[in-house]
Amino acid sequence: KKRLEEDQKATEEALQAELDKLDDWKEKTEQNIEDNSNARIKVLEAQSDALDAQSSADDRTATHKEYESKISDLQSQIKYSHDDFNKAELQKQLKQEQAEYQKELNKEALDDKKTALKKQEDTIKDDADKQKANIESIYKNKKSALNKELSDSKAYYTKQKTLMEADKKAQLANIDTIYNANKTSLDTQLEDYKTFYTNKLTDANLEAESEKMIMQKSQDEIVALLN
Repeated sequence: KKRLEEDQKATEEALQAELDKLDDWKEKTEQNIEDNSNARIKVLEAQSDALDAQSSADDRTATHKEYESKISDLQSQIKYSHDDFNKAELQKQLKQEQAEYQKELNKEALDDKKTALKKQEDTIKDDADKQKANIESIYKNKKSALNKELSDSKAYYTKQKTLMEADKKAQLANIDTIYNANKTSLDTQLEDYKTFYTNKLTDANLEAESEKMIMQKSQDEIVALLN
């Protein structure tokens, strides 16, 4: 029964170890897939952001050229205009166009600041995510190590307890063997002594009876002679 229980325990521990390995393989494989997928997505997002940035830059260049062309054209018209009223109208248009252009430049500058702040925010978030991931990794490794240490400790003490129980049983069995052997020997000696003294007592009784019979016979013979 003990051997069967030991075999069962060993089988269960081996199967549990295989299950733990399978869980570890599944977790690592899924994590690798997740990491690779995230890396590919980041590359695609970077390419998309680069295209958006290029498109935005092209749009800005075209807008700048359009404003600068209109302003240059108005400036040329004003330069060569000899009609005061027409020149005044052209100057109004020039100021309006310059104001619109400046408004566009201010908007672009504000957008650039917002983009820079967004990049800083993303950088801070990425750094925080990396730190959290690093802490999580350290935590998992330490937890795994502590769990293994705990498991090894339990297995060690269980094994030691089993060995101590086995040693205890062996010692008790040995004590029982020695006790039974000595008891049997003493019981045999006791029986031998009883038999010896019983025989001695029987011999002594027979001898006394014989002496009694001899004395009785002698007394009878003496009485017969006297008569």
